[in-house]
Amino acid sequence: MAERFLPLAGLVSLVLAAACDAPSSQGSAVEETAPAATATVAAAASVAPDPPRAPDIVIDATNVSVGTNRLATGELGLADKLAVFLTGRPMIEGNAVSFVAMRNAKPSQVAAVVTALRKARAASAVVGTEARDGSTQRVSLSFAKSVSDCTTVAWIA
Repeated sequence: MAERFLPLAGLVSLVLAAACDAPSSQGSAVEETAPAATATVAAAASVAPDPPRAPDIVIDATNVSVGTNRLATGELGLADKLAVFLTGRPMIEGNAVSFVAMRNAKPSQVAAVVTALRKARAASAVVGTEARDGSTQRVSLSFAKSVSDCTTVAWIA
């Protein structure tokens, strides 16, 4: 029985001898790579964060998406529910907010988004949609409370 463990004992002592030599060579390798890892972390920390921006707003036939939040377009009180997602978000209050209305979006859905933006105190809205010729057209909507005399408030061409 002792004869059976003799080769195993020799193998263990060989592994231990190799293990004793390995830490000194690996220790210097670890010490050499540590400054590089620290430099990488310092470089990543010095990169400025992206400036805040308004969430992406997209309207299609079935959903209104505000960033990662989605609401079904058939819900009652859609404007109020959208206002919850828009109020207090960066770059909404006091700014012009752009959103996209797909060709299959209904005018009432666009009106709900515009109403929600007004409730979130946006200064204006810019609606982008695809025209019949395939180009993207933009319509600017102002939320001004009063306008000067002789100002065009609506124009259909």
